Amino acid sequence: MQFNKKSPGSTNENNMKNSIHVNLKTKLIVLFFAHMQVIAAQEWLPVGTTWQYLNTVWGKPVGINTYMITGDTTILGKACKVMSKAELACDLRPIAEYLYEENDSLFYYESTINDFRLLYDFSAGPQDVVKIPLWEGISIYDTLHIRIDSIASILYDTVSLTKHYVSYGFNVGDSINYSGILVHRAEIIPHIGNLCNFFYLTESGFCDEIHTCPLLCFLKPGLGELKISANFNCDGTTQLDEAFLSKRIRIYPNPANNSLTIRSDLDNEVNWSIHDGSGNVALKSFVPLKSHADIRIDLTRLKPSFYIIVFIDNYGQVVQIEKLVKID
Repeated sequence: MQFNKKSPGSTNENNMKNSIHVNLKTKLIVLFFAHMQVIAAQEWLPVGTTWQYLNTVWGKPVGINTYMITGDTTILGKACKVMSKAELACDLRPIAEYLYEENDSLFYYESTINDFRLLYDFSAGPQDVVKIPLWEGISIYDTLHIRIDSIASILYDTVSLTKHYVSYGFNVGDSINYSGILVHRAEIIPHIGNLCNFFYLTESGFCDEIHTCPLLCFLKPGLGELKISANFNCDGTTQLDEAFLSKRIRIYPNPANNSLTIRSDLDNEVNWSIHDGSGNVALKSFVPLKSHADIRIDLTRLKPSFYIIVFIDNYGQVVQIEKLVKID
């Protein structure tokens, strides 16, 4: 019987190749996990982080509201991020917020109590209930109960993200009621936030009508921009009525004292109505605003406050909505 002999160096050569292969594989694994750790360790709210929400009033898109991390500061010994908003929203929160993160949770500074309160707890799991203290003026209740109903992985622009499907609830007697309020279902993406109103929207009368919803896009320096909404582009143009973007009705001055001028560049007549913070009509037109004309409105009957002006065409369609501030 004849056997084939191996060359003397063949075993060592194979061992060397295997060793190189193992070492290369080990290095790749180390590099992979190092990369994952870098992503995991990335600061959640670096300066430049941006949320783009669609502003809607009575279900009609009226533009884009941008929230952005614009700086750093220290409050009560906490290293905070400054969140600046392009304009006020119906959550009755200030134009600037101060946030800090700790242990997978996000806290906001509440000036009325000179302390921080919990806003998000991203470590919560299915059937957990997170209790969020509500701020002054937003609700007749003092605590919002957020129940995590389920968790799923969702693909956004080829990036897989975890989404929490949640229900809102309030104390009713000895139990928590998760129905019977305007917004009782929501979706939250950890380290991005609520997909409809970054600060929670509850049953406050004024907020029943005005939303920063949905979240269109989220941008984080170093990771790029994620398109969140399936129905809108990041600039809000897709399915967004151009009449709302063109601002063909203008009001001035704003803030206004005793009178307000409305100028229309529309081709058709429109009627207008001014609504207070509860949605009630404070003033309305008796004669339509003519095409390519202007009118002057007496505001002396209005108390200093924040108002909404709604413009409706002869077919009953809302063509534009403007915010008005009445001052002394």
